[in-house]
Amino acid sequence: MTMRSNTFCRTLALGLLLGLASVLPSTTEVHAVAARDRWATVRADATLVRGRGVTDVLDLGGGGGFYEVEFDKKVVNCLYVATLGTGSPGTAQLGEIGVAPRAGNQNAVFIVTRDSAGIVAERPFHLFVGCR
Repeated sequence: MTMRSNTFCRTLALGLLLGLASVLPSTTEVHAVAARDRWATVRADATLVRGRGVTDVLDLGGGGGFYEVEFDKKVVNCLYVATLGTGSPGTAQLGEIGVAPRAGNQNAVFIVTRDSAGIVAERPFHLFVGCR
């Protein structure tokens, strides 16, 4: 590699780093976004293990596996991400999970959990609600 190409590569790398720094959010912006987000870790029996902004967790019955997680603000237009998992060390039961806005309650998310065969079953889960 010639001296000229070395200088070009260093200049290009520096330019990319400076450009990247200008589009990265500040720490203040990151904290503001995190303050808007809501999340919950819920046991299979609908007991809240921990969370942010959670006002209630309901087991909706019907054979288990149907839940409502209610938050302290409207979450109807937010992003929902859920996964099966426990709130303690160990392996969660296998299965599936689905999320949707809760009909009739703009502050809540509807969750359904299933076993690996697709049968509705109680499962512990984590829910993240990202809002802007």
